[in-house]
Amino acid sequence: MTGTWTDLLRHPSPLDRLFSSVPPLRGVRLRSVTLDRSGPTVTLRVDLPGVPDLVAGKWECDTVQCQVRFLAVGGLRMSGWTPPVVVDVGLERLARRRVGVRVTGEGTRLVFVASDALDVGRVSAFRAGDDGGPHRFVRPLDARLYAGTPEPHERAFFEHL
Repeated sequence: MTGTWTDLLRHPSPLDRLFSSVPPLRGVRLRSVTLDRSGPTVTLRVDLPGVPDLVAGKWECDTVQCQVRFLAVGGLRMSGWTPPVVVDVGLERLARRRVGVRVTGEGTRLVFVASDALDVGRVSAFRAGDDGGPHRFVRPLDARLYAGTPEPHERAFFEHL
């Protein structure tokens, strides 16, 4: 695919407030996969590689986590996943405004086709190694509602951006 994955975002990226150059989706730590038959959608919660250079010192953080939502998903196949795992997310432009998505890592494989319009949300920064520790959320509402990443059963956090 030419360009970057952020070129596929439907709305301006909140990641631009944290990075001078948003990192690619290679070597990301895959934290969760949420499937929703409405749409249908697939949402990946990932820790991006690289330090958030625009806020690292100010926020005392070294890791950015976000959710990337893929819309109008079809042909989903998934095998072998024990979170968290480091993966590469490959995107290939297809005909009719579609992308092929391939998520691969040690013992993990997730493949599907989706719309070429992505959403990103629940963007936060935190200190690596303190996974349950405090997160600094970019969106003010998230910052008021959440001090860190909620438990996986918290549908409001994981099913909505």
